[in-house]
Amino acid sequence: GEKVILIARPVGGKPPYSYKWYSGDQPIDFLDDSVVWTLRASGTRIFRVMVTDASGNTAEARSMAIVRPVEAASVPLSPAGEWAEKAKLAVLLAKYDEALEYCQNGIEMEPAHAELYSIKGQVYTARQEYDLALEAIDRAISLDPENGSFYYRRSIVLKKMGRESEARAALDKV
Repeated sequence: GEKVILIARPVGGKPPYSYKWYSGDQPIDFLDDSVVWTLRASGTRIFRVMVTDASGNTAEARSMAIVRPVEAASVPLSPAGEWAEKAKLAVLLAKYDEALEYCQNGIEMEPAHAELYSIKGQVYTARQEYDLALEAIDRAISLDPENGSFYYRRSIVLKKMGRESEARAALDKV
């Protein structure tokens, strides 16, 4: 199966925080700020986390995981794919400058590597640089318009920019 790592990083509110994770509508037995989940079948799964602060205020976040079937038991990564894997790990560790550097290295090797642009979009979103995030994600979509995760990421950015109707339209393409 494919491992999915989800990390909640609350901003605001009053620590300590408590966490309640869900896969679809089913609770997951993880009570801390991160979840490692193994997806055993291809498809799409929505994860949610409910965060409650010390004052009882709650907030919810959602994330989508897409697992595609692999044709062979072992698929070697291209050099740009290796940079993408390094960038994804850097994002998980919140090392955003490092992630952008890895993306740029991969793009120099393979300018049409859509995932690298999507990762750049994720970094810019985390840094609240939404115009740059949207530009990077739109480039990813132009290179791989069949990838639903790019539209999902686009919807997140548009929502953060206050462009609700465009965000909903992007979700319709997932």
